[in-house]
Amino acid sequence: DETFKILTLPTTKKGEAKVLPGYGVKINRIYYWSPVFRNGLVENSKVFVRYDPFNMGIAYAFVNKRWVELQSEKYNILKSRSEKEVNIAFEELKRRAKLSEKKQDVTIKMLTDFINSIESEELLLIQRLKDKALRNLYVIEGGKTSPERIEQKSTSNESIDNDNIKLVVNNQSKELVNKQKKKVDISELKFESYEGL
Repeated sequence: DETFKILTLPTTKKGEAKVLPGYGVKINRIYYWSPVFRNGLVENSKVFVRYDPFNMGIAYAFVNKRWVELQSEKYNILKSRSEKEVNIAFEELKRRAKLSEKKQDVTIKMLTDFINSIESEELLLIQRLKDKALRNLYVIEGGKTSPERIEQKSTSNESIDNDNIKLVVNNQSKELVNKQKKKVDISELKFESYEGL
């Protein structure tokens, strides 16, 4: 259910934001807009908000007793960026602003220009890879089982005496991550019981 997925998303500290005419709502330094904000009854009112930490291009607002999808002012740049990735870029720009002679605030234009720049690529690449791996564990698909999970059921006839098991996987170096992606054969994974937790 879409409403359930939206309710599991994080919100701001206050949980709501004011609808500013012509701008929309501001969530974590970024403005989000939807055509429903053009309604005079909605302008200057406070609405409940949620945002997707793995896609800063979209957010949600509770308007007229329903959740509405909002797009960020720089949707094309932020649509596949995670909250952590945007925060890393923001902190880097703040650090640079402190070092420069001119005292200026970091704007959304500066942030998106930096995210698009080549120099940010190395800084944000590691976080992007972490977010991609975490996204598969975090996103809830309403209880649906993906075809990959069905195929991954164990074909082994071994019985496990202990309910506590852990998956042992060798961490790959950064160089291996950049090489050709390989499918993991579930039969090659080793499971060991442990009492560690």
